[in-house]
Amino acid sequence: MASKIIVIGSTAGHLPEALTKLTALHSKNNFAFAIILGDISSSTEAESLLSGDLKLPLPTYFTIGATPLSPAVVSRIESNAGEVVENLFFLGKKGSIVTSEGIRIVAAGGVFSKDGDKSSFLATHAPFEFSALKKHDPADILISTDWPVGIHDGQRSGSPAVTELVVAVRPRYHFVAGGTEHLARTPYRNELRKGENETRFTLFYSLGDWGNAQKAKAMVAFSLDPSAPPASPGYSTPSPYLREEREAKRGAKRSAEEGTFFWGDHTSSGQQKRTHKRRHPERPPPPGPENCFFCLSNPALEKHLIVSIGNEAYLTTAKGPLTSSATNTDSMPFSAHILIIPFSHTPMLQTIEDPESRKATVAEMKRYLSTLEKFFAAHGATAVAFEVRRVNGIHAHWQVIPVKKELVERIDAAFDDAAKDIAHSFEDEHTTTTTTHDDDGEEDAADRGNAFTYWIGGQEKGRTMHLAQGEYFNLQFGRQVLAEVIGTEQKRINWKECVMSLPEEIADAKAFKEAFKEYDFSLEE
Repeated sequence: MASKIIVIGSTAGHLPEALTKLTALHSKNNFAFAIILGDISSSTEAESLLSGDLKLPLPTYFTIGATPLSPAVVSRIESNAGEVVENLFFLGKKGSIVTSEGIRIVAAGGVFSKDGDKSSFLATHAPFEFSALKKHDPADILISTDWPVGIHDGQRSGSPAVTELVVAVRPRYHFVAGGTEHLARTPYRNELRKGENETRFTLFYSLGDWGNAQKAKAMVAFSLDPSAPPASPGYSTPSPYLREEREAKRGAKRSAEEGTFFWGDHTSSGQQKRTHKRRHPERPPPPGPENCFFCLSNPALEKHLIVSIGNEAYLTTAKGPLTSSATNTDSMPFSAHILIIPFSHTPMLQTIEDPESRKATVAEMKRYLSTLEKFFAAHGATAVAFEVRRVNGIHAHWQVIPVKKELVERIDAAFDDAAKDIAHSFEDEHTTTTTTHDDDGEEDAADRGNAFTYWIGGQEKGRTMHLAQGEYFNLQFGRQVLAEVIGTEQKRINWKECVMSLPEEIADAKAFKEAFKEYDFSLEE
């Protein structure tokens, strides 16, 4: 049976508010247990824990972080067999347990040091300190304070000891304390052991510290059935710790350089495929989070375009926006072309593997969309959104633009005419948006696969045009149709032709953010 689990980044300095949130979530979801990564409390918070002023709502496990445990906490651990207070259990700097649900958790605490101290309570680990843990293969969950070397292209440091451990125990999930960085890496394939015929996949997550200044995601919930065979996540990469992954990364970088995914569009290679023969029949894998311009973990992300960050998704102004002050109502003297982007690096929302994460992501994206609809309506416009769903896409997102209310009646006819031009037609969705999920986060069978969907704020149903696998599709389609409706210049059909200067982008995003702040629910949470 699957158990619901919640993992939280380091909470030191913010433990009371983290526990308040955890208690509220547990009352709704009935988690089997929680895990807190790394530093759990400040010295003052440790006193409140030990005195009983702070209480844990469910069994919670933790390991040592980047700072040593306080003497009082160490004393309680040593005298009470690892239980700090009711429901709070220390896994050790190097430890392994099997929970009552049959889930094996392996802990590798502290940060790497060539002269690391092997003391159980100091915050450094030695090069070969975790060797004894390698026997726990396969593990369900691995938690470490330090990053493994090689998991992320932009990574400057890490622990070779953690790398050796993760290769050995092949966890289903690997969580690290990320400080100010959230990263959900594309799942990777582990090497098969002798006698095995089912590949084990590892999902890697870096979670930000609770309350971090960058608002990096600090919490993730998921379901895990340790008795179930490994499930394929759909798209995956080779292990980043093996030689073949280095080749795959080089291929992904080449793909990105040739033109892939940037602020709402792909530069399609479909036309190239018709006129040029490739030397190799297989395309290189799409860029991972480290090279994706929608992933917050990408160092090249243009953060000045971000206007709101939630718990599962965020909003940006579009680079090369379709709309402008000239096409908007007078009360919107900015572009207001907005993208709703999930944190999860996934080609489609349906391919988010974990049901709880998928459900939470869809719910927050719907909430952002509803909020934008109210915001645009207050300014005399209607929100029109569209989405391109592609099985081999890179990072799912929705685009939302304002259309003056007197122009809305032209939209359906414009899309129908454009669809006929490419021998397609639209059909009504069963839901009010392009989420393709019901309230339980389950996808509608009719909505799997490639498609283009648009929907108009205030209307009950969206409309979808289904596309065949491998079919060439102009990814400027939505912009092209709406450009005709709103009457903007032709150069705005392609975002590359209407990119603003950096000062203009900064001013545009700032103006939208200021106008939107009274609607922005992320500022209240």
